[in-house]
Amino acid sequence: ARRLYPLIPTPRAAKRLTNVYRILKACVPRHELKTFEGSDAIAGDFQLPMLLLAMIVKAPTECAQVFPVLLRQASAGANALESLQRLDTLASEGDADEAQLADLAEAIRPIVSDVSFRAANDDFSRWIPQVSRYSFEIGGILREKAKPAAVPKSQLLPHRKRKRARQSTN
Repeated sequence: ARRLYPLIPTPRAAKRLTNVYRILKACVPRHELKTFEGSDAIAGDFQLPMLLLAMIVKAPTECAQVFPVLLRQASAGANALESLQRLDTLASEGDADEAQLADLAEAIRPIVSDVSFRAANDDFSRWIPQVSRYSFEIGGILREKAKPAAVPKSQLLPHRKRKRARQSTN
């Protein structure tokens, strides 16, 4: 957590990071808590969600460009950790400020390059959507991409017909 200092611009940002992290940790099932927290000998799984939160605190607009790319790459089987290590090359289009993205990449490079930092593609697929819920910029983007396809009106049943159909199957 100390290595995240360059990503936290103000005391208020530190408090926000802490509070949102507590909310995320509260969602971790009890049987996964020991591996999430880690120990002195083994780094915990908390590292990726905490880093993603710190990235959102430092550069929310740039993360809105980068997080969907990381999520897509993780889902496709590409090494998302390697992509995170070369973050400044990910968001070449869109609203991302290149200087801010370069600062963000510079700040996270020592963290993600450390051998104790663990993050598999499954971790990215799990944590990016959860962490993104706490960002106005990113949350809406990921929700839009995750919306299910619309059901045509012809396939929708009026309320009474649905109720009768359920009663007839019981």
